[in-house]
Amino acid sequence: MLTVPAPRGQLSAAVLGMLTGGAVLLPAVAAAQVDRVRDPLTDDDLQLALACCYELHYRGLAGVSDRWEWDPDLLAVRALLEDCFERALRQHVPAPPEVSGTVWGDLRALVDTDDGPPLSLHLARWATLAQLRDFLVQRSVYHLREADSHTWGIPRLSGRAKAALVEIQSDEYGNGDDARMHSALFAQLLRAAGLSDTYGGYWHEATAETLAGVNAISMFGLHRRHRG
Repeated sequence: MLTVPAPRGQLSAAVLGMLTGGAVLLPAVAAAQVDRVRDPLTDDDLQLALACCYELHYRGLAGVSDRWEWDPDLLAVRALLEDCFERALRQHVPAPPEVSGTVWGDLRALVDTDDGPPLSLHLARWATLAQLRDFLVQRSVYHLREADSHTWGIPRLSGRAKAALVEIQSDEYGNGDDARMHSALFAQLLRAAGLSDTYGGYWHEATAETLAGVNAISMFGLHRRHRG
């Protein structure tokens, strides 16, 4: 389980207080707080509150009852956070191009149109050890549970698509060898860099942008309407 993180504002404080025995956060109060968020994609408070809601569907929060996972009061608050987050994502990300007919062709075209700097090349050639460690700290929030969000897609597919995703996920989970799971390999990398491999150990250092990326994957995985 993940240690309950320190709140970063009114929203996360209210959500965490609710989960740890405090007052129930009323939707009207949460909505008023959400309305004050200027940029949901970079708002530490909103992203941490949403991440804590989603964590209940993963390993949970230490000292928080598993019953909160499907609590209607919490789900009502989470829906407000999600709606705000999704609107910001849709404004930030352009509409996808028309499907060309092949998955490989579409993925290749997506990569070819990306004009961003090659992060992996920069890390390999020019990054300092301190920069590499900072990068690993941020990536640990996702990579220590790397495949889990995508597994939710399996029951929502059928036929060849289901079989293909199961094959991909089998590799993600080490084909039955826990030492070869991708999350375990990343944990090994953290240890080699002198960092902690504790699940959720660096949430306190995660930026809003890091949490937003992880939250997006959780949102797409949990909501069937977002399936590809």
